[in-house]
Amino acid sequence: MAPSISPAPPASPSPEPVEVALLCATRHEAAAARAVQRGAVRPLLLGGRRATLARLGPYSCLTVLLGFPCADLEAVLAPLAAAFTPRLALNFGAAGAVDPDLSPGALAIPFEGVLYRLPGPTDRKTTTGDPPVGIGRPMPPETGPGETKTEDPGIEETIPLDVEPFRRALRERPGAGLEAVRFTRAGTGPTPVCDDALRNRLRATLGLDTTDCETAFLARLCARHGWPFAALRCVTDRAGAHAVEEYRQTALPILARAAQTLDPLVRAWFKANP
Repeated sequence: MAPSISPAPPASPSPEPVEVALLCATRHEAAAARAVQRGAVRPLLLGGRRATLARLGPYSCLTVLLGFPCADLEAVLAPLAAAFTPRLALNFGAAGAVDPDLSPGALAIPFEGVLYRLPGPTDRKTTTGDPPVGIGRPMPPETGPGETKTEDPGIEETIPLDVEPFRRALRERPGAGLEAVRFTRAGTGPTPVCDDALRNRLRATLGLDTTDCETAFLARLCARHGWPFAALRCVTDRAGAHAVEEYRQTALPILARAAQTLDPLVRAWFKANP
């Protein structure tokens, strides 16, 4: 099971209102997001995590570097909750493709986040060689004497996400900058998926389109804090045996292009939620 989450303390009044909290796991994601922001940049430290305050389009934007891998996202978000009350918490970052029709460079807005657990330690891979950390725990294998059995991944929680503002923007303004996105079922697991067989099982058993390590868990935490939540994920690899090499070759330009979608995405959200 995922770690228990205690109720969030009431947020202290912010000395400076913030409209968007942009949550990024890696420095590459945060750098791409900051590159499309404007205005004076104010550096901050929130509980030891680096953050910057600038503007994304017409909106004040607090960009927070969560760190990766992050074993305790709740602790990372606590200083943010104590200082700010964002009108929108937006997760921006990379994802691995589980749907074979998605290729590196595809943009995904999740309509649903799925927290899943993996069958056992043999499927818990990382891109860094670090010990597996995160939100899930392996399921014990149900085998008898002399048997070997492959267990399927299991769902811990399914979290619906509000994507109607973005669908409406596409209907009303086809050229509003969101025409390249796909609405997807995003899986969130304890570690990056770098295995063809596991990727295929996630597709076959859970119906996932993409996989990452933050989306669904951040959606759960932001709901506890009372923050509206959305995510923009860009596919950087095919979540298979060559995922690490694909990420290293493609991540930077893909993230830079994907960040151009942040402005129209945020405008669409606030048009629907003035």
